[in-house]
Amino acid sequence: MSWLSAVALYFNKVPLSLVSSSASARESIEESGYTLPYRVAKEDAVSLQVKEETPDSKFVEVTVNCKEFPKPLLQSLAWWIQRKRTDEGVRRVHLICILRESNEFPTLQGTLAFPRDSSRLPLKSLCVQRPSVVGPIEVQLTELDVASLEHFDMRTSKCVLNLGNILLHATQLKTLKLPVSGEPESVWLRKLTTLEVLHITACDFSILEAIGDLPHLRELEVAVTVKVKEMNKPFRFTTGALENITLRGPFFAALDFLSAAPNLQIVRMNGCDVESLSPLKSCPKIRRIEAQSCERLSSIDDIFKDGDDNRLLASLEELDFTFSPLSDIECIGKCKALKSVRFAQCRKLKYLAPFAGNTSITKLIVIGCSVSDWDTLATCTALRVLHCGGPQLTSAAPFAALTGLTELHFSAAYFDSIEPLSSLVGLRILELSNCGKVSSVAALRSCDQLQEVDLASSGVASLEGLGSCTQLKKVRLSFCRKVTSLLPLKGLREIREIIAVRSGIQSLQGIEECEQMEVLDFTQCKDLASISAVSNMKCLYKLLLGDCQLIKDIKPLVGCTSLQLLNLTNCDHISSCEPLRGLPRLHTVYGKPEFTK
Repeated sequence: MSWLSAVALYFNKVPLSLVSSSASARESIEESGYTLPYRVAKEDAVSLQVKEETPDSKFVEVTVNCKEFPKPLLQSLAWWIQRKRTDEGVRRVHLICILRESNEFPTLQGTLAFPRDSSRLPLKSLCVQRPSVVGPIEVQLTELDVASLEHFDMRTSKCVLNLGNILLHATQLKTLKLPVSGEPESVWLRKLTTLEVLHITACDFSILEAIGDLPHLRELEVAVTVKVKEMNKPFRFTTGALENITLRGPFFAALDFLSAAPNLQIVRMNGCDVESLSPLKSCPKIRRIEAQSCERLSSIDDIFKDGDDNRLLASLEELDFTFSPLSDIECIGKCKALKSVRFAQCRKLKYLAPFAGNTSITKLIVIGCSVSDWDTLATCTALRVLHCGGPQLTSAAPFAALTGLTELHFSAAYFDSIEPLSSLVGLRILELSNCGKVSSVAALRSCDQLQEVDLASSGVASLEGLGSCTQLKKVRLSFCRKVTSLLPLKGLREIREIIAVRSGIQSLQGIEECEQMEVLDFTQCKDLASISAVSNMKCLYKLLLGDCQLIKDIKPLVGCTSLQLLNLTNCDHISSCEPLRGLPRLHTVYGKPEFTK
């Protein structure tokens, strides 16, 4: 592999992967109608793919991972996509450039001008990244035509030289994403009047003022490193286009500046010192509020004051609070449009009484809280998805009345019986992960609509009861050391996935008729000695048997004609990979380096 690590050319929608030697790779390119006049360095990688946003809008996505990106390489890319442009109507280019470490400043230069053609394919997207960089290494963007550039993403801090001067020529720029430690200048930022999406770090107050002046800004994610005293200055958005905002950092102590954003719909806060949400009452279109690690936010009732005149009561659809001292949610019952609520690690939250009689909420997540009045939810007639758990859950009885549920997720609950759940005949997904006291799932016989069941790290000893769940598609048994047999699953022909990492499974008898099976994971099932049951699984594409040291025979895999990935790590008793050579789609075999197609 002297000059090219990998090239994927999508020609007539059939991918051609070039991972061979220089000579054979060059021949493959020429056979496809492409030429390669420029050689990139060893271990560099280039890929091209035609993608489609709409039937009438196609673009070429170019990903380059190299030490430098000089003009001759850019010209080579033009040769490669020439036919795509003619045959498939490709009209623009999205470029992802990952520039690796070198002693010299790397340079990205040139334009995609086609041979024998004076026209250019406009560059619409550019991403520049330097992974694992030590020290301030910068990229020079010279002679690059950015007049049509709409999206720019600098994923590594301070890696582009003279960024402001370059972006001022991007007169159609709509999206700008800069890293956490970037330092934009307010002078040139204020001039990017076409911006609609901005992710940025504000290193001084002038940056915030410049952001407030952007007339078309719809989405903003901003982290602030401004001193607290400077944040006391007045700051407002002068236009009302803003719809989505994410605030990061403790220096956001008040939300008054959002009162001039009447079209705001989504507010996210992470690590902010906000104590009150009352300024959001001036934003009548808000439908989602999210607060993570906002340690001073103990109540949300202040945004629901003013009674029925508060327009938020009719617009708010989602609430998400994580690691918050939230305790007062009394007014939440007034939110007539509320559909989804998440309270995670809100230790002071004790009661769900405000949800009593709610007829709009469809999804509720309460994890790591101190809630005990679960029976309140029986009156939430629209509730379909429920996540809950914790040591305070000592009985499943309060959930028996929730007959409308389609998904029920328990994590680390302390009850020992799920018999009350037998009334939930509409369940499609059930999770009992880390419920160590639950030993039986026999109560699930009546849940004939069940499609997924997760018993990972539970105390379940037998799968008896699941045999009646004829629509079952996914079963997760990881770390269930007491489960030794899959025989209760016999006859369930719809199962497509079984994950049983470090379980006690000793035999695969019972799943021989699962012809739709796609994924099997028995990693570290040290008592498993045979895989003969998989011989008719023609849809199986992933099989993981790492550390299954008793397995000796892999001849049953001959019938798994869709198999793509196989893990045989530490399966030391398998002496030959010969049965695998006839599998047409198999491309990866872990643990057997001697396997070659």
